Amino acid sequence: MVKYLRILYQIITKNAYLIIWCSVGIFSLVTLYVRSKVIFLVNPDIGGVESNVIYSVLRMLAGFPLYQNPEQAPYAITQYSPIYYYLTVGVSRLVGLTADDVYDVYAVGRCISLVANVFYVWGIVWLARRLQLTTSVAILVGLLAFILLPPQSYGRPDSLYNALVIWTLWAVLGWISSDSAKSLVYGAALTACLAALALFSKQSGLCLPIIIGGYLIFVSPISRQIFPFLGWYALFIGLLYYSLFWQDATLIYANVIQGVSNGIDLANFKHNLVDHYLRPFAWLVIPSLAISIRYSIFEQGARQFIGLSVLGLFLFAMATGLKWGSALNYFTEFTGLSFLLIADTIRLFRSKLSDWANVGRLALLLAVIWVVPVNAMNFNWERSFNKPVDMTQYQQEQAVAQYVKNELTKHNNGLVYSTLYNSSYLNAFLFRHCIVPQQDLMIGSAYPLRSFDYTDLDRAAQDGRVQFVISRNGETDAPLSPPVYLGNYRPIKSIGDYTIYKFNPSAGQLSDLSSEDKAKSTQRIISPSLE
Repeated sequence: MVKYLRILYQIITKNAYLIIWCSVGIFSLVTLYVRSKVIFLVNPDIGGVESNVIYSVLRMLAGFPLYQNPEQAPYAITQYSPIYYYLTVGVSRLVGLTADDVYDVYAVGRCISLVANVFYVWGIVWLARRLQLTTSVAILVGLLAFILLPPQSYGRPDSLYNALVIWTLWAVLGWISSDSAKSLVYGAALTACLAALALFSKQSGLCLPIIIGGYLIFVSPISRQIFPFLGWYALFIGLLYYSLFWQDATLIYANVIQGVSNGIDLANFKHNLVDHYLRPFAWLVIPSLAISIRYSIFEQGARQFIGLSVLGLFLFAMATGLKWGSALNYFTEFTGLSFLLIADTIRLFRSKLSDWANVGRLALLLAVIWVVPVNAMNFNWERSFNKPVDMTQYQQEQAVAQYVKNELTKHNNGLVYSTLYNSSYLNAFLFRHCIVPQQDLMIGSAYPLRSFDYTDLDRAAQDGRVQFVISRNGETDAPLSPPVYLGNYRPIKSIGDYTIYKFNPSAGQLSDLSSEDKAKSTQRIISPSLE
């Protein structure tokens, strides 16, 4: 029996690379199929409250500024740096879309994210090549990184940020290996440019100058290069700021800094990071951290920098993950680079300790066949494979929005509040009138923490400026903070699963609601927190 097991072990280890390649190749094609289906999926959120991003894109398409005062109607918070928004708006206009083409604008954003994901994979491949991995292994590492991209990278600024982080690290490796003064200047400029672009894609890009600066000051033999790097970085930050931020600096600060000051939430950290990443991805996290620490201490040059970068990205994700609203996408670059570290370590073992290299290949094979598919599949897979296209929700919400728009025209406009959380197109259809479009952020942190002065919102919730409230029957509502006093509202229309309420404090009976609509409205149970 032992003899046969030994023979099986030898066969598997000998052909492990081929088996891994076949498995990863097949799963990459399946993943690409899912991603292509997701682009046109009739769902307003494929990950990370995508609707929050699209709301701001639609406002820009209609001529509104990107960043608005969160203390004034519509009390919106545009959480992220501007590049992704400008890119989505630019492509949407290029293909002839307007702010009313909601479904198509969603598709444009998802296409941009998929292209950015390919750019991310390409960066992983080139980074692996700079560590002297073979082209085939580098591609394998890139495909594994693509397979494990979280849903937050399917249609949000994260996709662009992920790619720019990897390409910044790639630029650093070329820079620190430069052998001429001219190359050092170009390397510092390119690194600084990419790092600045990463920051203007998402605020998390702040980690890059910290990691690079720390390496240059404390580890690198070219420590004096910190000064030209910081000079170039300041220059590119200034150029991007004056090119993209055309608004008052206080509005920018209020949205991208104050707007994401969500407070510490240990329960969220345990649920979203420990339970959804650190525990299920322990098979990858533990060896990756061990390798990164070893590279940081015992290696030099490119390997040492990559080791320090992986460790720095992990610690940054852990620190920022303590705040409310964090999720597993904080570890995206760490995950992709972990495969690179493991592949590089197996290559080193192969030349020095062939038995350990066999063990490493076997472990990677088991992970690829057994663990990677489980970690890769998310709710979008089920939507892509099992569920037929269902336009019911989209069409009903379109009808609700059109009815409310017509009513607003009759009553000299006003504000609208939809009690639905994020799985709804209503805030997109009604982006000119809806309030509190980022309900998750408002309810979870901004209002309870009083991140802003919400005196005007408190008044608007009571004085009739909120002309209409929309609720979906049979669901627990995300309550508006502060609560709308629904005693001042009367149901006036039911469309499908939705009930529309109008501000009318003096009315003692229902408006022109049909008998069927009245029956539906009496069955509607409003959350007590709304009353």
